[in-house]
Amino acid sequence: MKYRIITIISFIGSAVISLLGGWDKSLQTLIIFMTIDWLTGGILLPVVFQKSPKSQNGALESHAG
Repeated sequence: MKYRIITIISFIGSAVISLLGGWDKSLQTLIIFMTIDWLTGGILLPVVFQKSPKSQNGALESHAG
């Protein structure tokens, strides 16, 4: 099952890269900046500064309900 999921994800990733014109420097730069944006806005902001708009106290919370 794990092998099948990895194969499907790889196929989808390859198709997207092919549609975008191949893996070149501009696409690599885009992915790097998207990752940096996700890390700083989604991870570091609530952990370091306790200012997440998604929780009552602003801290990072992991419980559902």
